Amino acid sequence: MLKITIMLLFLQNIKKKKRKKVITIIDRESKKKKELKPSELTKIGFKEGVDLFYVGKKNNSEAEFEGEFKSELWIRMLNDKFPKSNGEIWTIDEIDEIRSKKKFSENLKILIENKCEKNVSKPTLGFHLAKSIQNNEELSKNLKNILKKLNLVLMN
Repeated sequence: MLKITIMLLFLQNIKKKKRKKVITIIDRESKKKKELKPSELTKIGFKEGVDLFYVGKKNNSEAEFEGEFKSELWIRMLNDKFPKSNGEIWTIDEIDEIRSKKKFSENLKILIENKCEKNVSKPTLGFHLAKSIQNNEELSKNLKNILKKLNLVLMN
């Protein structure tokens, strides 16, 4: 809760100064939190679809940014950057199994830590996942739409 409050104060301060365009992308699951609902963010100057975007699939436990990416992409990145300690390759079944649970990202970190014997952060996973994308066909429709909207905002 304290982190959310600090983040909101930070965003509000940046918006008030109007020095730069501020674009906020939040996991869809965070919409459940009162402070991160569009109506609350509108009070500090954000508008959904303009400078506020939610990512994650809508109607399942993958309402996180990480849930937007296909299992095949995760597998490619994991086999390349986080090989298993026992020499086996990562499988889609392993990723699909944790997709059915809540908190995909936390379960993914635990899986990597157990199979690779390495600690990993969400930013590090995101960085390597982004570098693993080979073409825009590997992006979800939602991410493509958000990127198009972001381009429009940044071009104006």
